[in-house]
Amino acid sequence: MQDSGHNDRLPAPQETWRTAFLHSLRQTANITKSAYAAGMTRQAVYDAMDRDGLFAAQVHDALEGLTDHMEASVYERGLTKSDTLALAWLRAKRPQEWGDKRTVEHNTTLNIHAVRELRQTFTVEELRALRDQTTEPESSQDGE
Repeated sequence: MQDSGHNDRLPAPQETWRTAFLHSLRQTANITKSAYAAGMTRQAVYDAMDRDGLFAAQVHDALEGLTDHMEASVYERGLTKSDTLALAWLRAKRPQEWGDKRTVEHNTTLNIHAVRELRQTFTVEELRALRDQTTEPESSQDGE
């Protein structure tokens, strides 16, 4: 008889399938494949994780270990073989220096009372002249 899918398999005893699942997960980094290798469905694994915090922590730990291993592999390849990986590493670890986008934060507090006082002291034309004096473009310093 040909296997028609995940539902044809009988679940293994809890500890046996969990051990098999975690072993496969550490090899494949894939929950669906690992569940199938352990005789379970993907949903059964997620249900078990919801019910059992220790099992959920073991799954998380296995995936984090794989991520650490992948990170080390990418780092080594970036050092020796791939400028693209080296740049990807730097962008991930130091986005402020190597990221594609820069974020500029500007925080200005406007005191409405100070604005009213300025308007009472100076005319609009005087305020505009003052603004223009303090915001001269830097390009005018090229020897004119």
